[in-house]
Amino acid sequence: MRTKTSQIDHIIVSTYGIFCIETKGYKGKIYGKEYSKQWVQYLSNQKNNFMNPILQNYGHIKALEAILEENYPNMVYHSIIAFSAEANLKDIEAKSASICKIAEVSDTIKSLSINEIISKEDVDKIVKIIEDNKSMQTDFSHERDIKKLKKENEEKIKLNICPKCGGKLVEREGKYGKFIGCSNFPKCRFVVKDKKLD
Repeated sequence: MRTKTSQIDHIIVSTYGIFCIETKGYKGKIYGKEYSKQWVQYLSNQKNNFMNPILQNYGHIKALEAILEENYPNMVYHSIIAFSAEANLKDIEAKSASICKIAEVSDTIKSLSINEIISKEDVDKIVKIIEDNKSMQTDFSHERDIKKLKKENEEKIKLNICPKCGGKLVEREGKYGKFIGCSNFPKCRFVVKDKKLD
């Protein structure tokens, strides 16, 4: 059974444990190591850093542990990082998490479903515990993540990088005069307000 919250992308509770799935829509070549603070995306001629999704998902799992440890102290958690089909996963080093494409998530879950550790009744109980606690556990983190994302986007804009697709920000001529927009227009329609190119 799956439930979605504002912080954790997907949670699947099964008799084989809990699968915590972090999905990433990044395109291009992706490089990363398990304990690096950031991973790298190469898109055309652009190099972009983003938070290590393994560490990000580890935080999600710790949040789940916090609300389940009293009743299920020996729960098994499976971390899955799923990238879009357009991602080229290069030199990804990971032992504590499974890295795959979104289309491969189902097969990845099956490959990890080896030993049943809880009953179907427990599955229902765990889902209810998560549902009862999810807003309390995620509201603060969600607000923090929004602020962090806003700051990262502001930094990219300062470097003339489109925060939406990673393209270059350029000066364009529009119906109402000049403005700063993404060079990948019309595929990307990102526009910056109140900014001049450096």
